[in-house]
Amino acid sequence: MKHEDRHDSDACSEYRELSRRGFLAKTGTVAAATMAAMAAPTLIPQPAMAGGEEEDAPRDVLIIVFLRGGSDSLNMVVPSGDPEYVKARPNLAVTGGNLSPLDTFFGLCKPLWALLPAYTAGHLLMVHATGSNDPTHSHFDAIKWMEYGIPTLHNPGIFTGYVARHLQTIQPLGGPIRAVSISSTLPKSLAGGPSTLPIKDLTQFDLPGRPSTRFDRRQLILEGYEGFPDPLGSSGLDTFTTIDMLKKINVGGYKPANNAVYPDTAFGRGLKSTAALIKADVGVEVIEVDRGGWDTHSNQGTLDGNMKVKLEEIAGSMAAFYQDMSTTHGNKYTMLVCTEFGRRVEENVSAGTDHGHASCWFFMGGNIKGGRVLATWPGLAKAQRYKGLDLEVTIDYRDLVSEIIQKRLGNPRLDVVFPSYTPVFHGITV
Repeated sequence: MKHEDRHDSDACSEYRELSRRGFLAKTGTVAAATMAAMAAPTLIPQPAMAGGEEEDAPRDVLIIVFLRGGSDSLNMVVPSGDPEYVKARPNLAVTGGNLSPLDTFFGLCKPLWALLPAYTAGHLLMVHATGSNDPTHSHFDAIKWMEYGIPTLHNPGIFTGYVARHLQTIQPLGGPIRAVSISSTLPKSLAGGPSTLPIKDLTQFDLPGRPSTRFDRRQLILEGYEGFPDPLGSSGLDTFTTIDMLKKINVGGYKPANNAVYPDTAFGRGLKSTAALIKADVGVEVIEVDRGGWDTHSNQGTLDGNMKVKLEEIAGSMAAFYQDMSTTHGNKYTMLVCTEFGRRVEENVSAGTDHGHASCWFFMGGNIKGGRVLATWPGLAKAQRYKGLDLEVTIDYRDLVSEIIQKRLGNPRLDVVFPSYTPVFHGITV
């Protein structure tokens, strides 16, 4: 098994169980995609589509990168100006020549230095001390409520994702598929979304079986889907239309621009396929590419171990994507990099960090007001921590996502996207 795909033995049992839930991983077929569409819950009564001036403006493609497992943001975008940081992490703290100053308070850890060109150009923004107010410290709950877009104690009857509700309330761009998750299963953020599919590998999405009988089998399946009501009927037909579209695009033969070189990993190939899909201009509105393995309870290795490898992979892939898109499509996407929660302020006795609270999110694209770290810093002293343990959330993640959805995706229906919440914009995008 490849290093990038194996379960991390240093993670907690809950995260290892969560990782094993990719039960469709071996299929990657029409059946898997259609089953996912059938399983996706439908939205509460269909709201009216957004209209107005936003519809006439260009809309970015939203790219979501979810670092599943709870990434240690304190060792990624390091609050070197807070004296409590080194005190809390005498062995794990990133200091000195392993930091590149981002401003007078924060520094970027060395494994992420490939992101510095985007940051210097003003197209990469870090937002620290952000996240969800979910109090559970549970991977399952934190991911669920973050992707549904609601706190645990409110609107318990909603089982659609916040991205799905965005897609439900804005006119489609006209392509056969509106959102794709480059994965085996559909994330909860896309649950209930129209024309939405999980596709593990965009270069190999096809009807399985012998080529000599593929045409006949396809015709038989299509005839069956035509007789079914929605969502099964449209999901099946959309899946075959997507197969034809991807073959026409030839994602596997895509050549990056500007000498960009993507890491030869699942995540690197996912971002490379994302670039190909955006440049093909086929009406895709949302693409999600995830990277797991961030549950670093022991042997964290920010500078010399497992976390270093993942950080370099993420940074190298994002840097290649930024370089690839910069000439012709730099202003046509917005990428957000998120995680379900950060890690505890203090290191543990196993050279790792335990489940925390707030984290740091990254935003990249030509329309992002970057080149800075945005933070209302709460402090790392014990009296300033969440429950005396964790970095406090001072910026709700829904504020950030709401601003992207309204200003870059042209959808003002934030009352539906995030029910019972009034967002505050922080000026992260033009």
